[in-house]
This record gives sequence, structure tokens and C-alpha cells, in this order.
Amino acid sequence: MPSSATPPAARRAKPAAPAEPGRATLTPDTWIEAATAVLVDEGIDHVRVDVLAGQLGVTRGSFYWHFRDREDLLRRVLQAWHDQATEQLTRRLESARDDAQAQLADVISLPFRGRAATRAARIELAIRAWARHRVPPSTKPTRAASPTSRRSFHRSASRRWKPGRGRSCSTPTWSANR
Repeated sequence: MPSSATPPAARRAKPAAPAEPGRATLTPDTWIEAATAVLVDEGIDHVRVDVLAGQLGVTRGSFYWHFRDREDLLRRVLQAWHDQATEQLTRRLESARDDAQAQLADVISLPFRGRAATRAARIELAIRAWARHRVPPSTKPTRAASPTSRRSFHRSASRRWKPGRGRSCSTPTWSANR
């Protein structure tokens, strides 16, 4: 029985339950990564709270601790994709080289750069398939949600690209060792 000297707020507050040994604490990013993996492997119809909770080995209540509802999760998946696939990549490419042709060659070669690039390409294709799918407009990727910074990067780089003389187009060459 709590003593009367203990303040009421302290009696009501529950201490945080210690995490089980060998089990990591779930964060919103954990849920977003799991949702992205399901989106890539199985499609938007399978990105459901019960499916994700089962994969992560937790209850659905854990999900609602971090997100209002499925739509909130899907919006955050889109935001994570936009941040990772667009903003960071565009900044990296712009800061790496000043030559527009080299920047465009880098963009074209991205899908051929190992596992991380393959995963990024799979996510990109899944997002595009989701955009073509019939889902509520509030959770559907739209052109407005699609990266305007990508378009502006490509537009800017293509304006600066000066193809070689005597040819209608300058084609980048690829080394087999990449």
C-alpha cells in the first residue's frame, strides 16, 4: 500500500519496463523499415499493422505508440523514401562533381553499384507501383510528393551538359570494373 507521504503523481507513474534481453527497442524507424521491406517484397496491400507486428514479434499496440494509424505510417514511409532517395542523393551528386556530364553518368550508373543500389532501385520501383495502385488519395504518392528536387537536379545538369562535337549525343562509357 503506498504511503500518504508519496505524492499522487509518483504513485500513478509506472516505471519504464526493461527491455527483454536480446530484444531491441522498437522505434518509428524500425516500423518504417519493416513497412518498406513489405512494400518492396509484397506490395502496398500487405503493408498492414498486423503483418508488420507479426514480423517484428510485437503487439499491434506497439505500433499505435508511434503512429496514429496506417495512413500515418504510409506518409512516414514516403517521407523517408523522399529524404533518402532524393535529398541526400541529390546533395551528394551535386557536391561530388561540378561536371554535368559526370553527374548524369553517376545517376545513370546508380543501379549497378552493389547491394545498397539494388535495394534503392527496388524501393523506387515499389514506390512507383504504389503510385499506380488504387489506394486512398491521402496515402498515394503523387507527383507533388515525388521529388521536385530530382527534376530540378536533372534539368540543371542537362542544361550544363555540352555533348561532344560532331555527335548528336555524348554517351557515357562504363568500365567493367565498376
